[in-house]
Amino acid sequence: MLLKQLKDFYQNKEQFQKNDIQKNQEKIRYTEQQKQHKRKLLTWKAEQWLKEFDVTSDEGFWFEKFSSSYSSKLEATLDYITALDDPDDPSSKLVKCDSSFSWA
Repeated sequence: MLLKQLKDFYQNKEQFQKNDIQKNQEKIRYTEQQKQHKRKLLTWKAEQWLKEFDVTSDEGFWFEKFSSSYSSKLEATLDYITALDDPDDPSSKLVKCDSSFSWA
């Protein structure tokens, strides 16, 4: 009787561990999908910003200097947009306003 209880206990423990591993793998997959989706959205935002920003404005002049240290303007814009559009800070939402972007 005791042997069977021990056997059942370890089988259940093993099954719980397998379930935990499977749940963790699902969480990791979901997190990766979210990261990829966020990156695609951020890239789209950066491409839109690049199409519409005014190179002759103060921000445009500053951005030209800023982006010169990057391998591409898109990479610079991704960093710039990320800094402006912090999802944890509701006061820093970047929004489209006329033909430029500004704070919400």
